[in-house]
Amino acid sequence: MNEKTEKEIIALYIAERKAERILYELLHPKKREQCIWTLSRYFRDNVKTRIDKHQATTQEIVRQMRDCGYENERCYLLSVDPTVDGTERSLPEALTIADNASPMLVYSPAHKLAYWQGEENLSDTERMILRQG
Repeated sequence: MNEKTEKEIIALYIAERKAERILYELLHPKKREQCIWTLSRYFRDNVKTRIDKHQATTQEIVRQMRDCGYENERCYLLSVDPTVDGTERSLPEALTIADNASPMLVYSPAHKLAYWQGEENLSDTERMILRQG
């Protein structure tokens, strides 16, 4: 876990009224996983761009992230899977992991850009690109 990076993520994307509480929960191991499960509830509306389920292939998401300024730097992972939570990966690798370990936030610190993949459910999976608001 990288506290500095996670503070940056919260400052960029989380509603101000919930930011302090979210940071507290992310920093406490017993609360961290549940916090990540519910994280998308607290994203500010002006930072979200939803991705249609038909555009949710890894290649299409990488293309959309590149259109928003992403290059080939490593991304920080915020995940309910403890084996990848707090690690850095390439974007294509992170997206492959997200398909098996969602919910997950994939964050590119260099461009203040993130990809969120929510909980898998029967009808659809919440996917969005988050940009600095």
